[in-house]
Amino acid sequence: MWQAPPPKQNLNKNDDSSTITGTRTSLLANATAVDRYALTFSWVNPGTSPQQAYRITVYSHADGERPVFRGEWVKSSRQTAVTVEGLREKTEDNQLYYWTVDVKYQDGSQESSSKTPFVTAVGRAWESTDLMWAGGHSGLFRASVRSSAKVAKAVLTVTGLNTEAARRNVYDLYVNGEEIGVGPNRSSGGTVHYNAYDITKHLRRTSSNMIGAYAYSSSDGNAAGLLMQLTYFYDDGTSAVVYNSARDHAITQAMQTDDIVYSDPTQSIGTMYYAELAQNVDVTRWPADWQKQGTLSSTIQTTTSWRQPTYATFPQDRTLRPAITSNTSRTIVDPASITHNADGSWTVDFGREIEGDVQLSVTDAPATDITIDLGEELENGKARSALRTGNHYHETWHMQGTMSWRGMSLKGFRYATITNYPGTLDARGIKGLQVVMDGGAGTSSFQSNVTALNTLWEFGWRTADATTIDTIPDSVTRERGIYEGDALIIADLSYAMEDDPLPIRNTWNYLLDSPTQYTEYRLMTAIGVYEDWLHTGDDTYVRSVYERLKPLLDTVTYDEAIGLVRTTADTTDLVDWPRSETVGYDFDNTRYKTAVNAVAYRAYTSMAHLAEIVGSQTDAELYNNMAKSIKTTVLAKLYDSTTASFHDGLNANGGLVEHHIAQNDYYALWAGVYADDAQADSIAKAVTDSGHQTEGSIYAAYFLYMGLYRTGNGQLAQRLLTDDSGDTRSYLTIIKALGATIAPEAWNPQLKPNMTFSHPWGAGGPTALAQGTAGVIPTAAGWSKAEIRLQLGDGQTVTTETATPLGPVRIKASQATNGRITATVSVPNGMRATLLEPADGGEIVVDGKTVGGESAKSEVSPVILSAGKHEIRIG
Repeated sequence: MWQAPPPKQNLNKNDDSSTITGTRTSLLANATAVDRYALTFSWVNPGTSPQQAYRITVYSHADGERPVFRGEWVKSSRQTAVTVEGLREKTEDNQLYYWTVDVKYQDGSQESSSKTPFVTAVGRAWESTDLMWAGGHSGLFRASVRSSAKVAKAVLTVTGLNTEAARRNVYDLYVNGEEIGVGPNRSSGGTVHYNAYDITKHLRRTSSNMIGAYAYSSSDGNAAGLLMQLTYFYDDGTSAVVYNSARDHAITQAMQTDDIVYSDPTQSIGTMYYAELAQNVDVTRWPADWQKQGTLSSTIQTTTSWRQPTYATFPQDRTLRPAITSNTSRTIVDPASITHNADGSWTVDFGREIEGDVQLSVTDAPATDITIDLGEELENGKARSALRTGNHYHETWHMQGTMSWRGMSLKGFRYATITNYPGTLDARGIKGLQVVMDGGAGTSSFQSNVTALNTLWEFGWRTADATTIDTIPDSVTRERGIYEGDALIIADLSYAMEDDPLPIRNTWNYLLDSPTQYTEYRLMTAIGVYEDWLHTGDDTYVRSVYERLKPLLDTVTYDEAIGLVRTTADTTDLVDWPRSETVGYDFDNTRYKTAVNAVAYRAYTSMAHLAEIVGSQTDAELYNNMAKSIKTTVLAKLYDSTTASFHDGLNANGGLVEHHIAQNDYYALWAGVYADDAQADSIAKAVTDSGHQTEGSIYAAYFLYMGLYRTGNGQLAQRLLTDDSGDTRSYLTIIKALGATIAPEAWNPQLKPNMTFSHPWGAGGPTALAQGTAGVIPTAAGWSKAEIRLQLGDGQTVTTETATPLGPVRIKASQATNGRITATVSVPNGMRATLLEPADGGEIVVDGKTVGGESAKSEVSPVILSAGKHEIRIG
């Protein structure tokens, strides 16, 4: 093994300002409701000198000198998800604190960070948890709250029931007329999450403030409710709960809005999986001034009025817990084009799939019923509002005069057709409203001289941006269901695109409470938790969920006599979906399936690592032994060396099921079920020999492409990814022929007639590209170790930046037509990166020093790059 030393650095630090950046509390850049019993701290060190020790200090004042807590110096290089012994006893619920980190470096220098604020979760500090409601399915809620010029931070904490009725947020939150966010995070098991919003910058300091929410629940009034609490944290270190929606009845007002927004209570935009009423809204009756002080203006025509809400006790069988993610809000998307149709209607193309709704504005309009049709596809030049998924996005909005209204549904669409619009519709008259996560810690980038690669990477980025919300569903259209297979794929995509692991963790938490019915999916949760640890280094999280993973692994039983696992739970072996993608596969008689065993191998390997993290060597040995046995048996009994492929599995008696589908090979490459690099190369060549993916769904493509890149066969992967022949199973085909702007559920409607055009499990190819071409993945806790993969094609140049909690990894690499590679690689402080050489080998020169000769892949000692910028030549 050869390690490139860090470049020489200037030891004269600037003592007047900290260069420590990227501070995060419990992995949050803006922490407004952190559980003080699970506090962690992370930071990014400057320069290249390794950290030798750190010390955490916590204050109650931004300018305070006397700390609430000062930790001891800890000799450690760790700087992600750091826990501090004894801190929880020194902190309280619903309080504002500030923390700093002091760091000693190997070169003898020392630095201190600036103070980073964080607010502990309300916890036991709720003044009341009674829920308010206005009756029916929807309502407006508001309260006028006093102001103060001495507020250092104002945090509004909100929750609502029932997120699971419509599988979406309950409320849309406002402060002084400005939309702040939507929430809460989806409930899981018996836990109801609350979100906390820093509204300091939205406050009026010299007059009262109006806080409020529009709330909707598919549950009736008996199972719906809203809870709000506002806390002011003052400059002098004191605090006060200035408003609680249940405590402060006298200043809390509610208005039921069913008859205004949902004039047809029988019309739903949902499917058999959930109900959500269509917004057939009379905007002329909507109280546009509801966020202003005083009563409604006399111009509003309404049969309802403001009154005190009704109250109900918070359900005893549920627990209030803070959301672990950042908050969710809605951002404006401008139209890409607007077309005036021959019949007078207007078709709007937003140029991308939107998960959210639209805003419509009119000026000096006569009383008009405006029809809004939203869809993922065009049909005869208009939005196809009857989606293939069973949703029907057809609504009528009654408008008059000069007014604007924001839809508050959750829909998946790219196109809108507006009928009976009064006047000329332009970009001022219609906007898209996209649901997004707030405050991503860092984003990645990719640029190549190959247009197809740029297109595919952007396709992946848009998929992550559109589908990564607090709890990631399969789609917002047909099901809004949470599935482990989708989570596994969107996790790798999200990790590659943005350094925010918490929506992924929150999704795994949901699935721990509510596992799905598919065998392989339940096994994938262990894989997901291990990947979380690699990306965050958070041992505390692993310890909190470790025992809960075991029942999921018990979905299958290891048969010692056979050496493989079989399904013993009442679950379905998926293998691939839809079933038209597994022609000839005998699901009933194939008892020991290759696909299931490949996933089990990866799950057991992950679980063995997790066992070591929690200190259970007995468990680690058990899971490792089962994993080794599965791999040995699959290779001995199921691999056909003449075709470089795997049979479907064994029957109940241990006899070979000789049928073969290519998905078996995809799973094996992805899971690492191969004897050596030569065998992996043979399998990779066999599955790519035709020049395109010959079998399997767009879901199965994840395992194919991840397997190709992770076995060093990136050039073969690129050959398939850039296939522009119009083949069915091509990403460029779905982009060009289907008009998909983010990952769809299937290759085309012929293969899956009820497909949606917004489904994260379809992002496998772009995910693999982002990780495998000039990409980087973590191999030890919190990115302390990583692997860099160049895997370019001849004549290619690629420039990438990958966000990590230690800072970005930057790569600029080129490969000449003769195969010679030149690269500049910048590694952040705290990381040791292994450079994986290309399969052809060749002389390796790092920073002017020859460190390796001709060899291939794993047959040569790896080159380790320490923190700093390195110049590399290969070949």
